[in-house]
Amino acid sequence: MPRTTIRAEDITDSQVGSAEIATDAVDTAEIKANAVDTSEIAANAVDTSEIAANAVTLAEMADDAVGVAQLSATGTADATTFLRGDNSWTAAGGDNTPAFQAYLSSNQDIDHASTDKVLFDTEDFDTDGAYDNTTNHRFTVPAGEGGKYFVYFRLTIEGGNTKNEVNTTYINVNGSAYLKTNWNFKNNPGEIAAPYNAGIITLAAADYVECSVYLSTADSSAGEIHSANRATVFGAYKLIGI
Repeated sequence: MPRTTIRAEDITDSQVGSAEIATDAVDTAEIKANAVDTSEIAANAVDTSEIAANAVTLAEMADDAVGVAQLSATGTADATTFLRGDNSWTAAGGDNTPAFQAYLSSNQDIDHASTDKVLFDTEDFDTDGAYDNTTNHRFTVPAGEGGKYFVYFRLTIEGGNTKNEVNTTYINVNGSAYLKTNWNFKNNPGEIAAPYNAGIITLAAADYVECSVYLSTADSSAGEIHSANRATVFGAYKLIGI
């Protein structure tokens, strides 16, 4: 039987539909370059099941083709966040909170050969309400805020009758000494000293931090912790990035 050639002009509109085309009869070799554009594709006709892995590269994407609306990341996209590798929106940078600073607002008496807690009763700031300046005079790590903290303690202390011999300062964690400094003036007893104690402490949620000082005088007289002009200060702030 002679072979019949069918030309495109011999086929009327709608004569050939999907039923007349065998499965996989048309592949990319039968499609002219740029023959199919968005006008030939119905809305929602192509979904992820029709797109091979890595089939679309940046070269195939128009500028600004993908916006925030096309992303399914968690969190909130705004001017203060960036998209992390785990597909979440996260605020850039960070801050050193929780943080606080408190000071002694009036002089505090201290006996000879005595170790007393310093009662910092006035706050300069307290970002998370974690410092108790009325009852226990301590900083307690809030829930979810464990980490490394820089803690500092400065005081001004006077020995009675200008016979200040020994001052030992303590930064205590959960009631036990963690950081200690010792100032010994036995060879030259004086009147006023200004010891400083500070360091980085790893703290867990619910850990608490307090400060105390030991005083010894040459004549066993009582002494005094000074308060004027924030002479006695206690503070801490959380470190980030370590």
